[in-house]
Amino acid sequence: MVIRDWSSDVCSSDLFAGPLTDKFGRKPVLILAAVCLLISCVWCVFPNGPAGLIIARIIGGLGVGITSMAAPVYISEVSPPALRGRLVSYYQLSITLGILLSFLVNTVILNIAGDKAGVITSEQTGFFKWAFVSEIWRGMFGTETLPAVLFLATLFCIPESPRWLVKQGLGDNAFKTLVRICGKTEAQKEFGQINEMLKMESGNVAEIFAPQFRRPLAIGILLPMFAHLSGIGAVMYFAPKILSQA
Repeated sequence: MVIRDWSSDVCSSDLFAGPLTDKFGRKPVLILAAVCLLISCVWCVFPNGPAGLIIARIIGGLGVGITSMAAPVYISEVSPPALRGRLVSYYQLSITLGILLSFLVNTVILNIAGDKAGVITSEQTGFFKWAFVSEIWRGMFGTETLPAVLFLATLFCIPESPRWLVKQGLGDNAFKTLVRICGKTEAQKEFGQINEMLKMESGNVAEIFAPQFRRPLAIGILLPMFAHLSGIGAVMYFAPKILSQA
């Protein structure tokens, strides 16, 4: 038994995550996402019925959707140029490792519970046995709380995106952040590039269909499409049942 976050596919959150990050900054939006994830984790342990569980998972899905848009943008904007591509790639790697870790954690919980896993009795038991043995699904959801708390706590220790700060007219703060990230010499160069890029920003959505953007646009659309058509989504959702019946 492995709890899977089907609600993480709430992609509509991406539609408003972009404007929110542009208006309020990358860091506050990531904090909002972390709060959604934390609320979802706690609520899932005490859902008070199927409807409550569905609402809790939708809130968690919104948090995941916001993070999937805001986190890569933030990473790319605070990374030193020489490490930018690598660090953004690590973001996708961390998602894969997180999925693997969820399988491993739930396997450990299931093995600890043993034959009594999921067996509800009338006898009085403590919280641990209730959440991690008789109603083991609650404990599986509850383990999400630790990474959610760590995610939220560490967000208060990171700086705002230098690019966003420059765009808001906070150049001094942006330069100080760049100095912390890559040193004064590289910060001056990066600060100038950010200003030049922002001056050249213009255009509309129709420009993405221009000849020079057609190939990258096609790749961007076809890659996730083929990934889903490969059936990996179904395998990930039903992997425990597939393996147990193999």
